[in-house]
Amino acid sequence: MSDELKILLELQHLDYMIKDWRNASTRKEFRKIGFQLETDNPVEMLLEKRKKLAERINKPLFQMYERILSRYKDWAVVPVIDGFCGGCFSKVPTELSGQRKVLNNCPNCGRFIYWD
Repeated sequence: MSDELKILLELQHLDYMIKDWRNASTRKEFRKIGFQLETDNPVEMLLEKRKKLAERINKPLFQMYERILSRYKDWAVVPVIDGFCGGCFSKVPTELSGQRKVLNNCPNCGRFIYWD
């Protein structure tokens, strides 16, 4: 797995954490089960972490991630499962499976894809 892909996956995880902490009922549930943070505003802290992480990848790649995320509103980076894209469930060409060290996009939906 490439370093760029690892950063994109981390960004995606942060985006979901930010989304969860912005939701008041989810935030209440987290605190109810004992999840505590050192700050009263975890969203601000997570946004700062996201900004620092985004600075570690090149700008065009980050812009592509943002575009994919805004288009699909969910996963921008998905696994290939049994030869199918985990986002659109289309068959991924087999020649891409040999390029696991290179960052690839699904030819159908454009999401970043990776193999486990």
